[in-house]
Amino acid sequence: MPSGNILISIDEAFLDLSHFKQYDLTDYGHKIRSTIKQWTGIPVSIGIAETKTLAKIANKIAKNSVKAEGVLNLTASPYQNRALEITDVEDVWGIGRSYSRFLKKYGIHNALINALQLRDADDNFIKKRMGITGIRLLKELRGGLLLCFGAIPVSKERNNRIQDIQKFNRVAE
Repeated sequence: MPSGNILISIDEAFLDLSHFKQYDLTDYGHKIRSTIKQWTGIPVSIGIAETKTLAKIANKIAKNSVKAEGVLNLTASPYQNRALEITDVEDVWGIGRSYSRFLKKYGIHNALINALQLRDADDNFIKKRMGITGIRLLKELRGGLLLCFGAIPVSKERNNRIQDIQKFNRVAE
């Protein structure tokens, strides 16, 4: 895998497309999707956005949207707010059940908190209750590139799995 790209697991990766400004990223996503389907027979969904957190949200929507045809590009999209609005806060990467229960309990705006409400939450409230992790998440949801490529901590177990995947890729080539 080229440098600047991150293999998360056997079925998930982040690709740095920041140098592909001359391409239509939605079309490029469809090309990646069709190539993977052709080479492996496995259907995939692709989410494209300015940050990893937004890309994961785009990916989840692309997976479930007939209209998106498996690819959703939220980069500078007028639909970014709608994507956050329909995403439950529990489904935001890094939130999980514990923070979700906490956020719903304190209700930033109401009991049906979504990713849009979280993005627009008061920084001081989030920092006080969720610490620097919460602030980083807010910046990601606001489109600020914070989780740079290579900045995701990898456990020893995950690192071993990734090395096994890379070995498999070299053998398969």
